[in-house]
Amino acid sequence: MGSLIRNGLFVIILRKCILFKSLYIFVTRYRRLVKFISKPIKPMKRLLFFTFAIAIGLGFWSCDKDDGTTGYKRDQVEWEITGIKQIPGRMAVVSCKMKIVYLNDRSGEPGNYIYRKIDFWTCFDTDTSFSHEKETTWNIRGIKDGVTEVEFSDTVENLDVSTTYYFKIHGQFGLCDTPILNYGGTTLSQGYSPTVKMAVEKPVLAVSSIAPLTGTYRDTVTIKGAGFSKVCADNKVLFNGMEATVAKAYYDSLKVLVPKKAGAGEVTVKVGSESTSGGKFDYVHEPYVVYTIMTCPGILNDFGKIEYDYLYQITVDGNNNVIALMSNTIIKISQDGKFITIAGQRGVYGCKDGNGATALFSNSRGIIVDNGGDYIVTDGSNHCIRRVKADGSSVLTFSGEIGKSGYEDGVGGFVKYNVPTCIAQSSTGEYFIADRDNRRIRKYGNDGWVSTFAGSGKDEFVEGQGYKASIGEPKSMVRDSKDNLFVASSTYPHGFTRILKITPSGVVSILSQSTFAFYPNLTIDGQDNIYSKDFTCTLNPQVDC
Repeated sequence: MGSLIRNGLFVIILRKCILFKSLYIFVTRYRRLVKFISKPIKPMKRLLFFTFAIAIGLGFWSCDKDDGTTGYKRDQVEWEITGIKQIPGRMAVVSCKMKIVYLNDRSGEPGNYIYRKIDFWTCFDTDTSFSHEKETTWNIRGIKDGVTEVEFSDTVENLDVSTTYYFKIHGQFGLCDTPILNYGGTTLSQGYSPTVKMAVEKPVLAVSSIAPLTGTYRDTVTIKGAGFSKVCADNKVLFNGMEATVAKAYYDSLKVLVPKKAGAGEVTVKVGSESTSGGKFDYVHEPYVVYTIMTCPGILNDFGKIEYDYLYQITVDGNNNVIALMSNTIIKISQDGKFITIAGQRGVYGCKDGNGATALFSNSRGIIVDNGGDYIVTDGSNHCIRRVKADGSSVLTFSGEIGKSGYEDGVGGFVKYNVPTCIAQSSTGEYFIADRDNRRIRKYGNDGWVSTFAGSGKDEFVEGQGYKASIGEPKSMVRDSKDNLFVASSTYPHGFTRILKITPSGVVSILSQSTFAFYPNLTIDGQDNIYSKDFTCTLNPQVDC
């Protein structure tokens, strides 16, 4: 009788516990356990057995209703992707909705914790290859049997063009201080939204704006548009044909640095094989800063009078040192302001080869740094051409008969000049000498042979080719990037000065004429603009003096 009552009470407890039903089934299926329960038990053991059974039942009952806070059931959460929109720059905005069905009263609780992750991949039914994770806390409160919907959007990046992607979202929902993993309630399996696919279209390269539209060297310019690459090196930006430095790059914007001396012109952006123009940019030249690096105070001659130094010409070597030709000396002015005499003796006239300290010059007028780094000097009153090593170790006369004027083509000391004033070197190595009093341009070839390149010897200006042209007395000469020579020349004694252009084939044309200074020294910059103290001549792309 006692055993029947004990078994009856046990069955009642099993049936009263909702989740304990599974344990009831388990017990009734295994006879050995039933036999163990049916055996007579001593009162103390019987009390312990009942206590243990009730504790297990209450534990399962609590777990069935608890979601982390005892006495609550799990709220149901549903995730949904409501739309996907591609935006410029290989990106997409994914619009989502989260629906919460409250099975508990949470009106007095703090805001809820939301963690979500968007998975997207390129081949359906394969493992996720990318993900976009984000954590947000919303102040969501609700009452039992209530419903709250939260809409949000996230942006995914680095989408490949011409590719189909599949998207789905899942996440966690719970109290801020006690996050509760929720797998989507009863309507969605494992907390994922239904899969949505989108084909990424290739963006068209385009420029929508450029700001600012004016600037100078290394100013930052922002270019906005579409179809850019996120890798700086993949974007090529040209200002008037000159390449700029891309400092930062994104799919819809670029930050670039204005190239030096870009000039005014179109801004072009190239990405791969695509190219587009975005408008005109005006380059503002940097203001010139003028300062004195040397003076010519003069020296006391043998008669006790001041004889002033004459600075005839300056040039720049490959290390940006200034090389000055002054009072029969060659002086180097380093970047740190040091003055170094390379060759010649100040105020002393003569013609002597040797090392720099003992060499002598006489009324030298022109100097260049040649392609090999040596200094080439036109020694006017000595009627010859001298080569000076940059370290001053050697001075050598290599063309012209020393101290004798005349006009004769040939080689070495058999050549005769008559006051050579300036010199230029072509890109292929030949020297062109302005032979002033012979009124000709002489050519020193790579084989050492000197010939007449242009000029008839007459004191006039006549256009033509070679010796059929007349060029007056050439005083200054420069060469541009295309090996054209530009000569400032005048007639004696009137001083009418012309700017002449002589092509590599020897064709002479008059570019400009005026009553300029008697010795208009010319110089030229890297953009083929010619400058003088009396005028500025812009020769790129057309002559406009």
